[in-house]
Amino acid sequence: MIAYAVDRFVFPGKDILQLLATLPIVVPLVVTGIAMVLFFGAINFQQGYWSIVIAHVVRTIPFATLVILPTFLTFDRQLEEASKDLGANELETFRQITLPSVFPGIIAGGLLAFTLSFNEFVYTYFVKDSSTTTLPIYIWNQIRYNVTPEVNVISVVFLLLAVSLVLIAVSLTRVELLTRR
Repeated sequence: MIAYAVDRFVFPGKDILQLLATLPIVVPLVVTGIAMVLFFGAINFQQGYWSIVIAHVVRTIPFATLVILPTFLTFDRQLEEASKDLGANELETFRQITLPSVFPGIIAGGLLAFTLSFNEFVYTYFVKDSSTTTLPIYIWNQIRYNVTPEVNVISVVFLLLAVSLVLIAVSLTRVELLTRR
């Protein structure tokens, strides 16, 4: 939605929205993790599953937005105009023309967000409670004292999954076409 709004609309605060959407990329993970702990404490939000979900959404939105935005920027708007000329309303045009055209970018952004979230350790470590464990936290707890074959297997599968998802995301967005322009 951020990519769509930035591409299509002129509104007060658009520059601020773009800044806020990319800020988690620039700010160090430790600083953001501490800020989230302080924020959750200030609003009396209990650490656990939902704090981890919020932290991961904050971490992944900028990356997904930056992947999805080029698909909107390179989209041929004449297709939307033709759809409207043929009698389709705004919602039908979006659902039948725009969304299918940008869907590979949305999938790629989602895959990249999933990969980043799956690999996220720092945010999770700060905002989790003692009973909630994610795979990176589990691996960290296992390797603190010695590395077992189980951790080696998990790490290899983890790496292969992450690389596969990034390759799928790159192929769906056709990054090579964007770099040639």
